Amino acid sequence: MGRLNTIDKLALTVSHDLEDYHRLEWDDESERWQRRENPLSLGILKQIYGDDFDPLDYPQNPGGSGLADDSNTYCFDPVDWNRSIPGWDDGRSTIENVGFSKRFIDDMNSGLVTSENDIEDTLTSYNWLRDIDPQTGDSAYFHKYYEYECVLDNLLPSVPWYFSVTAFDFGDAFFEIDPLETSPLANTVEAWPINEAAVVLDRKLQVTVYPNPYYGDGRYLAAEYEDPRKSGFVDHERRMHFLNLPPSCTIRIYTLDGDLVRILTHPGIYTQADAKLMWNLRSTNNELVTSGIYIFVVESDLGNQIGKLVIIL
Repeated sequence: MGRLNTIDKLALTVSHDLEDYHRLEWDDESERWQRRENPLSLGILKQIYGDDFDPLDYPQNPGGSGLADDSNTYCFDPVDWNRSIPGWDDGRSTIENVGFSKRFIDDMNSGLVTSENDIEDTLTSYNWLRDIDPQTGDSAYFHKYYEYECVLDNLLPSVPWYFSVTAFDFGDAFFEIDPLETSPLANTVEAWPINEAAVVLDRKLQVTVYPNPYYGDGRYLAAEYEDPRKSGFVDHERRMHFLNLPPSCTIRIYTLDGDLVRILTHPGIYTQADAKLMWNLRSTNNELVTSGIYIFVVESDLGNQIGKLVIIL
């Protein structure tokens, strides 16, 4: 993650790793251990050698002693981190104590959320979430089995951050090529921290707006910040966001001359969505507003607040 979308500004937040091992074969002719295959996960090794098998019982050594299997002798060398979460038995692992985990681990352990290999699971709507596909902008279903979350504290609201996920291959054992990592810039996503409604009420936060000023030169569209459905009607898909809203309020937007441009009503219950509201920069008559300075007034039972908007089209 980082504040800018450049290699030198993105820092490693967390690294996950399969619990896997190099299976090294003893070569009598060269009198050394040879790596002839890609690493094997702990789950695969237990399928081969039994549930009680522990590869750490056969470490690499200079004498050629190890696990005898038919005419071959093997030893096992851990690959990278190999840190497991207690109770997980699917061969996956993660670095501990970093606030990054599967969101539905309790449901997984209880059997309510299962892997995609379970045919019955594909018929269970409880295990699937509907969301927007970031690649196409279309509505799609995502399986809870793959839902992860990382909790980050003390971020300023409406200040963008960039996040990326990279992956490693195994390299090539035969040609002795080390594993390679994908570029952090290949799938970077821009994210804006937003306070939940409970935080807004508890801290009595003031309403804020982003982006402010709003620029109509296409930078938000290029960042996939607008027009999520890929409709192509850019002027109907513009976005300005009001944050830190009370659970129930009315927003009135005026020109500097006092002309009413738009009324936005924000009803709500106590969910994360209650603290924010989107305006598409269109007036009550469904016309795109012009460049200029606008005044917004937020009215609620908690009091009124006045602020400014700047729009540059």
